[in-house]
Amino acid sequence: MNCCTQIDPYGKQIHDVFIDVPTKYYIDSLVYDIKDSKQGIIHDPVYYILNLCRVLYFLRCKKITSKLEGGNWGLVYLPQKYSQLLISAIDSYQNRCRIAEWN
Repeated sequence: MNCCTQIDPYGKQIHDVFIDVPTKYYIDSLVYDIKDSKQGIIHDPVYYILNLCRVLYFLRCKKITSKLEGGNWGLVYLPQKYSQLLISAIDSYQNRCRIAEWN
């Protein structure tokens, strides 16, 4: 698995400094990160919506991404009925709008 999704501003290339994380350990980390999503989404919907997209993106495509990349992927590949929810989460994440209440 290649974990390099960022640009190295200076110094050695990231893949020269860090070893690849075995897929099993990365999946364990993702599972741990989303285990409380059923309750957590109530208190921090933007984080959980985008993080769940990021996790699904990895599970389907084996690509490590940011929450924003996961949300943008979800806009393309998840059912259209979730589009407005994803757009709202992405906009809020990028501080384009503030959503006071998600219910």
